[in-house]
Amino acid sequence: MTLIPGEVFAGYTIVRQLGAGGMGEVYLAQHPRLPRQDAIKVLPPHLASDEAFRQRFLREADLAAGLNHPNIVSVLDRGEDSGQLWLSMPYIDGIDAAARLGRAPNGLPFDEVIAIIRDTAAALDFAHHRGVLHRDVKPANIMLDGSRALLTDFGIARAADDASELTATGTTIGSVAYSAPEQLRGEAIGPAADTYSLAATAYALLTGVRPFDRSSPVAVVAAALEGDVPSALMARPDLPPSIDAVLARGMARAPRDRPSTAGEFAAELAAPRSGASDSTLLRPVPTGQQYDRTMIAPTSTPPPVATPNVAGTPAPAASGPRRRWMLPAAATAVLVVGAAIAGAILLNRPPESGTRTAAVDRPPSTAVSTAAGPATVTAAPSTVTVQPTTTVTAPRARPSADLGLATPLSTPACDGRYILALVSIEESNPSLRALVTARLTAEPTAQYFYSGALNCGSINAVDANGERFYTPYIDYGTDLGAACYAVQHRSGAYVRTLRNGVAIGTNPCG
Repeated sequence: MTLIPGEVFAGYTIVRQLGAGGMGEVYLAQHPRLPRQDAIKVLPPHLASDEAFRQRFLREADLAAGLNHPNIVSVLDRGEDSGQLWLSMPYIDGIDAAARLGRAPNGLPFDEVIAIIRDTAAALDFAHHRGVLHRDVKPANIMLDGSRALLTDFGIARAADDASELTATGTTIGSVAYSAPEQLRGEAIGPAADTYSLAATAYALLTGVRPFDRSSPVAVVAAALEGDVPSALMARPDLPPSIDAVLARGMARAPRDRPSTAGEFAAELAAPRSGASDSTLLRPVPTGQQYDRTMIAPTSTPPPVATPNVAGTPAPAASGPRRRWMLPAAATAVLVVGAAIAGAILLNRPPESGTRTAAVDRPPSTAVSTAAGPATVTAAPSTVTVQPTTTVTAPRARPSADLGLATPLSTPACDGRYILALVSIEESNPSLRALVTARLTAEPTAQYFYSGALNCGSINAVDANGERFYTPYIDYGTDLGAACYAVQHRSGAYVRTLRNGVAIGTNPCG
């Protein structure tokens, strides 16, 4: 029975129908008590009378209600009215990815697909970590609200360790065009099946056609079980050359041959655009193992710097909480001392107060005297000589905290402005650049700051683990109302005032 506008159902006043599918009809409805509109999903009467479907619908509500994530459409409430089961969800003012693809029949822009897949992967990994499979990942189940993608319709999801009879009927409900081979064969499935469906979704969004597109479901199943993944590059020559290999790995017939997580697939898909590779990450130094060079790949070759031959014992290693990612000690010492001396000579900066320095021999017009002792440092065009008795301590230059992204590092002024912090990511996180990039891509107006460089009393420089962090944020200036309104639509985000004298963690929205 279709509900009509103005009709009252479960206390909600129906505004209009939003869509319909195999698991029910969705309506926009006015909340009975709050000044908001929700999406109401109603199970059709003929399915409500089927106990198996009834149990699956109840399972959807139970599972989805426990998944609180910014890229998942969560369940707000559930119930039964006049023999019809229903659940309410936040209303997403947007379209699904299938409708978006309908407006671009030859495929969406590559960067847009990266953003959609990255958000959906984050939702899947969150659900998988809690033992929940989606089982029906496809463009029609990905909502787009203009700033992010949200995975919806956990209607045929099940707990990963569930062995009930519901799994038997669940295998036939997922859309066959995006279903993993093991799911099509009716075998037990795991998170890798959702990763396959995510890769198949990426293929469709990039090319405008479903993988193994055939005239009948039977032919689709046969092609998925026996054929190789068709070339996306043939359909879209403008795509990166590596795209076929990435999609083929995501849609590998054997689950063990696919990326270990949905997020790993999303990272592989984005790699050609971001230029990211493991060489840009600081690696932990294994116990007892020595390295003779750093693990950082510079963006350009630096000019050669002469390395001073400094006698004496090495400085003790710095201590601190959770220092998991570090440069080898020997390489760090050479880089810091060399950079400090070169900086003192080339830039001619005076030393900080209270810092012991060596005298520097310069031309008469730039000679600098010091009371540090008789030892000298003589600067020549290509050499630096340090007397053995001299201890050289130069002001430490803070390394650049910019991550080298398309959006440069920002340092918002601590002048009373309001910011919407989207997420905070510890600098030791190996996926730091990808996570920050994902947020910046999802929020076109967003910037990001580094806590160690912010220097504002209302924001802590380190988190509870003692680590500095990066925070993608949206700057609302003095418009507190806009910031407080925006936070309502972004799960996990929070508003902060940048002003000295405001206690750390204060929420200006109340």
